Amino acid sequence: MKFMKYIKPMILLSILTTVVLCLNFPKRTNEAQAAEPGLSVGKASRVVNQVSALKQEDSRSLSQDDPVYALDRIIASLDSHGEILLNDNTHILVGPGAEVSLDDFVVADNGIQSATINVLKGAFRFVSGNSPKGTFKIKTPLTTIGIRGTAFDIYVNDRGTTDVILFSGLVNVCTIANRCRLLTRNCDIIRVTSTRNIGFRQFLRSRNRRVENRDYSLVANQKRFQEAWRAPITQCSRRAARLFMDERQGGTDSAPSHGYGNPGRGSGKGNTGSNGSPD
Repeated sequence: MKFMKYIKPMILLSILTTVVLCLNFPKRTNEAQAAEPGLSVGKASRVVNQVSALKQEDSRSLSQDDPVYALDRIIASLDSHGEILLNDNTHILVGPGAEVSLDDFVVADNGIQSATINVLKGAFRFVSGNSPKGTFKIKTPLTTIGIRGTAFDIYVNDRGTTDVILFSGLVNVCTIANRCRLLTRNCDIIRVTSTRNIGFRQFLRSRNRRVENRDYSLVANQKRFQEAWRAPITQCSRRAARLFMDERQGGTDSAPSHGYGNPGRGSGKGNTGSNGSPD
């Protein structure tokens, strides 16, 4: 049985070889993992005037096709805007005077698994891409906004007051105190003025056009944006025209003139619980 003396060394060599191969073999990356600060999560598709990206103390000016990274804070000057395309084909618009932080991105081989975008101030537009519903969460100083496949605008003033305008899909707007309202009807607007004060405003295009264009800068002169970053606001004008005709004829529009939307459709008139879900 002389060959037996060779078996143990051969087994040991086999084990060592296996260990070395396991240590050096590339790890599978389809498991979700937090995006590293240097990981690109999208790019600047178009930049008008001065838009910069700030990470810690390092600031860089953005130009067309420049990458944007997890944990970047994107800042647009007052006469500027940036059209950002994320890796999952989500389109975000950082409007004049806005500051937006790309926080808490979790990625895998098949795309963005979850992400939080912090709108610190200014005008911001979000148009969903290819990620599943619920992937993105938007925060402002006073709110957390849940998204289910949608397009909407956010406006945050210097006091943190937040207006949200829905163009398609559904968003659930909650204050820090967990008082929520569900936006389900296109063109409806929710305003949050404090941790406990949340309510509906008149829907877009139901007020003075000049005032609206002042308050909601992204809905004015949309030809300055690439088509994929534009909002479908014509539907709002049509809704306002129907309301005007109904009021002249003494009828009623499917939405009251205050723009709260239909009762039972996330209007905030007794049909949502504290978490914003239908009763």
